[in-house]
Amino acid sequence: MNSLKSRTIRWNPQLICDCGFNKYVLVILNRRIEFEKEFMISLWNKDSFFAAHKKILVDGGANHWFEFLKKHNLSNADKRNIPDFITGDLDSVTQVVLNSFELLGTKIVRTPDQDETDFTKALHVLAEQSQIISHTFQVEAVVTLAETCGRFDQIMANINTLYKAKNIFSAPVYLLSKESITWILWTGEHEIEIKLRENSGNKWCSLIPIGRRCNKVTTSGLKWNLA
Repeated sequence: MNSLKSRTIRWNPQLICDCGFNKYVLVILNRRIEFEKEFMISLWNKDSFFAAHKKILVDGGANHWFEFLKKHNLSNADKRNIPDFITGDLDSVTQVVLNSFELLGTKIVRTPDQDETDFTKALHVLAEQSQIISHTFQVEAVVTLAETCGRFDQIMANINTLYKAKNIFSAPVYLLSKESITWILWTGEHEIEIKLRENSGNKWCSLIPIGRRCNKVTTSGLKWNLA
């Protein structure tokens, strides 16, 4: 029994909602930012003391961050609001936004390869940076903002990147939208910690077999468990 417990992978996605990870990377994809100002700023500016906390805007994601700052009367020139990287094939980000952040010190990394999505390529850029500054670049998670609505091909492409991420970057990669947190559970035993709060609305947990057949799935702690 102890041997089994030692192999259990523990997850605490609540840390994302509480901005509880001390060291993480924030990635913003080319989707509108739906979060409230207070939460978004907390997620973006979480304890910048940690060198490993990087902010990456993926192509058109730079437009959405720029518009978010403008909407909430926040300065893009404030050093706290400047991203570390803008990556992608850069066919969506406007030249005005690109030039603005580049002049403020953001590193522009062009990834023209069309065999991978900009999200996947951004993780490769992240992995390369971690090798360059490995002594300080130890992160607990990669939190990726992407609303799970709109074009179905883009939604599935993001799920595909979650599969690929295991072979690209060591830290777990989460997809965060206003309504859900999504990540991959690989074969094995997992323990997911969620703190239920009063008046927090409905809670749900969905287990979706995708990519391969799941021969045996059992759960405990849910309202309706799988046996």
